[in-house]
Amino acid sequence: PTGTLPPESFYIKINFLTSGSVLSFQSQVLPNVNPNPNLVWIVNSLTFGGFILTKFVPTSPNQFFIYGFLIDGYNSALIKWEFPEPEPIGIKGVYQILYNNTLLVSQLETDNSWRFQVIDLPKFNGNKDKGYFNFDNFNVESTDPAINSTISPDIQNVKINFYDPVELSD
Repeated sequence: PTGTLPPESFYIKINFLTSGSVLSFQSQVLPNVNPNPNLVWIVNSLTFGGFILTKFVPTSPNQFFIYGFLIDGYNSALIKWEFPEPEPIGIKGVYQILYNNTLLVSQLETDNSWRFQVIDLPKFNGNKDKGYFNFDNFNVESTDPAINSTISPDIQNVKINFYDPVELSD
C-alpha cells in the first residue's frame, strides 16, 4: 500500500559483541540518486577499516553509472569518494576492491580494448597496524610476549590486548 515505506533509504550500523550485546546503533539517510526501489545500495567492508557503499544506476540499455560513498566506521557521516559522480561503469558493472585498498572500476569496453578507473581508498584504521597485519587482524593492539620475540618453552601465560571489547565464549 502507498505510504507504508519511508521515502528514504537508510544505512544502519550496529556494533555488537559475539554474545549479541549491542554496543551502539547509528543510522544515516542515504542520498536518493535514483528513486527506483529495485536499485539497492551495496555495502563492502574495507581491509583497512570502514566501508564503501555503491549503487549502480542504468541510464540506457548499454550505459550504467556507479555512485559511491565511504564510511569510516567510527561515525555515520558519508564521505565522498574521489570519483566524479556519476562515474561511468562497464555494462557488466565490474568493480574490485584490492587488498591494498585500491578501487578498480571497469569502464565501457570497445571492440578491442578495456580500461579501469582507479583510486586509492582511505585507510580508516589509522595506526592500528602493530605488526599483526600478517594475520589479517587489526583488532589486536598488543601481545605479551611481543610479536617476533623469542618465547620460552615453559611460558605460562600469553596476554592479548584488543582495541574493542571481546567476550569469551563458554
